[in-house]
Amino acid sequence: MPLKLASPDHLYDVPVTVELPDGETAEYTAQFRVPKTSDLTDLSSDADVVRSYLGGFAGIMDADGKPLPDNEQSIQMLAEIPFFARATGRAFVRWAFGVAEKNSATPLA
Repeated sequence: MPLKLASPDHLYDVPVTVELPDGETAEYTAQFRVPKTSDLTDLSSDADVVRSYLGGFAGIMDADGKPLPDNEQSIQMLAEIPFFARATGRAFVRWAFGVAEKNSATPLA
């Protein structure tokens, strides 16, 4: 079967498990952009991964239990939440590279 490449703007659905501060876990679906290898050296933190490669999401609720709007403002806000950024960064590394992350706060360090 030949390799068929998706358009550069294609988003891939990836399940993410977030460990919450109270010890509980929650799941959402991240929609990741495919990284260019030349761009990966610029990533220094999990928040950078969220800002650069999270193109959308599903399954995140706000404090009132309503779906969080899937937009750039929400992504920027989510990037600033440490436990969210950590879980998303780790899921991105597993998805993009097919490897487990190191014990590190930054997935690409």
